[in-house]
Amino acid sequence: MACFLFLLVLFFLFTSQIKRKKSTLNKKQRIENAKNVYQLKSTKGMQELTQKRILLFDDIYTTGSTANECAKEIKQLQPKKIGILTIAKD
Repeated sequence: MACFLFLLVLFFLFTSQIKRKKSTLNKKQRIENAKNVYQLKSTKGMQELTQKRILLFDDIYTTGSTANECAKEIKQLQPKKIGILTIAKD
């Protein structure tokens, strides 16, 4: 059985607020700092993502707050599954 990897790259999240620089914050502050910051640009035309697998990319995973908040927003699209891939862990 052949395996196929289909990668769909979309830039559909944006930061709705400017928050404090994360490197200066402790774990609790980082979690608070990331709340309600990310929003979908639009759900128009994104119906094709319903029941699809979505993979988020994050450069550095420290507390997971950025990835978790982005995943919360993406759940509006009703994906089958959301995965997170990071390059480094702090």
